Order: sequence, then structure tokens, then C-alpha cells
Amino acid sequence: MGKREKTLEKARRSAKGWTSERLCRLYEMWGFERSSRSGHGGDLKYPHPKYPDLGQALVTKSSGEIHPFYVREAVRLIDDLIARGGT
Repeated sequence: MGKREKTLEKARRSAKGWTSERLCRLYEMWGFERSSRSGHGGDLKYPHPKYPDLGQALVTKSSGEIHPFYVREAVRLIDDLIARGGT
């Protein structure tokens, strides 16, 4: 199991204690790229270039711990990506 799989497993086990920076790294490990356009409220957008229909992953701009919703959404999007054969 590689680093990105281990990090994804950590997200699956616990959505608490994550920071924006750590979540951004997780998305990037799975091929999502940060958009130059920000989302609602200044959230960071992370679309996947090969699978634009997955939807835009959002990461809140926060210097502290982020809401577990963002981590659970990341797990859902990455699981969807894996189911489609994406890496």
C-alpha cells in the first residue's frame, strides 16, 4: 500500500483532526488539481482533469482543524474516482 492509499485510509478511519493543507495534499495525491478560481466563500476548488464530471472538490480556507464534512466528501469523491478506474 502506497502513501496515498495510507492517507486515504486515515481519512476513512477518522474525519477529525484534518487541516486544509493536509486535505489539499490528499486531493493532489489522487490527481485533483487546484483551480485558479475559488469557490463559494473563498473555498479552494479541486477538479479532476481526467474526470470533470466527478464534480469540484472543495476545501475550506482555514488555518486550523476543518469540519469533518470536507474529509468525508474527499473520501466519497476519491472512492468514486477509484470506482471509475482513475488513479
